[in-house]
Amino acid sequence: YGESKWASLQAAEKVLKAAIDRAGAKYSFTHGLVSLCKTLADTGLHFDTDAQVTAVQCRPGIRYGEEPCTRNEALAAHRASLELVNILREAGAKFDLGIGGLKRST
Repeated sequence: YGESKWASLQAAEKVLKAAIDRAGAKYSFTHGLVSLCKTLADTGLHFDTDAQVTAVQCRPGIRYGEEPCTRNEALAAHRASLELVNILREAGAKFDLGIGGLKRST
């Protein structure tokens, strides 16, 4: 379960870094989601991801059992990482729809 939660952290981290990059800002090389959220908020985007960040944030040692993780915590982190994408998109993050720029059909 720890590896799953770590993967959710990695996904959330990449989403935040992509949003920061798309906003024209620079991000630090960190696994700290709070710091990345602050950087993104500093670009003028207004959002509340406190609950998602709390559910996802963990230390690297979780992959090796150095930090406990239950099945429910891993699932909550997975869901929170997906919620994060939607919250940022709804707040105005400059994400493209689809893979490779493909657009959703209407």
